[in-house]
Amino acid sequence: MHGGWYGTRETGGLQAELARIPLADGSLVPVPGITEDSELVPSLLTLSDVYLTGWHGAHMGRVAPA
Repeated sequence: MHGGWYGTRETGGLQAELARIPLADGSLVPVPGITEDSELVPSLLTLSDVYLTGWHGAHMGRVAPA
C-alpha cells in the first residue's frame, strides 16, 4: 500500500511474467503515440529492460567520460 522494495536478495530478483510494482502509477511513463496494440510494444519492452540494466550498472560503477 505504501510502496516497498522488489527484486531484492530475499525475493530472488525480478524476472517474471507477473509482478507487483509498488507505486507503479508514479514511476511508469507512457510512450507518446504508442498504444497497447502497437507492433512496437515488444521492442519497447525489451529496450526498457536492457537499457535500464545498463544505465544502472554504469551509474553504480561511476562510469564517466574519459
